[in-house]
Amino acid sequence: MRPLRRNYVPERNPRIERSRTEIILELAALLGLIFQGIVLIKWWHQLPAVVPSHFGATGLPNAWGAKSSLFLLPAIAA
Repeated sequence: MRPLRRNYVPERNPRIERSRTEIILELAALLGLIFQGIVLIKWWHQLPAVVPSHFGATGLPNAWGAKSSLFLLPAIAA
């Protein structure tokens, strides 16, 4: 048996078991993040210095940012 952490109350902090489906979905999400990072690094030299960062209702870009801002998306998703 593990020693209890300070202020740990089992009734308030239950251990939630993950189902097989949840584990598979989390692994798929992790693989997607890894893939996104690999693609971003692979194509980095071909990206323009300024990229669209927001699009309006018409689908046209209305805000721009540095290409390094593309790393924010995987960082926020993680």
